[in-house]
Amino acid sequence: MKGFCFFLVLLCFLDSQAQQPFFKEIQVDAQNEQLQITAIGQSSNGLLYVGSDHGLYCYDGFEFLPVLLPDSLKDKTVTAMAAGIDGDFIVAISGG
Repeated sequence: MKGFCFFLVLLCFLDSQAQQPFFKEIQVDAQNEQLQITAIGQSSNGLLYVGSDHGLYCYDGFEFLPVLLPDSLKDKTVTAMAAGIDGDFIVAISGG
């Protein structure tokens, strides 16, 4: 009986040491503008791409880097993304 009580106390202690969820806020440097996220996708090499109303950003696990889009585009709002069969990453841009 003494061993069973010790087991219950140990079980309660281990339960209280459970893993807590971890959240990290990541800033996107876009001249302090509010971004509206319109699409999220992942390429075959593991990079995370985030489309917004201000363009396309690539997250490499450490920071968001802007992806340069042609200056000829009037509107740089990303509307959709998809991974191609050959590993390419296809991005649809409003008006483009």
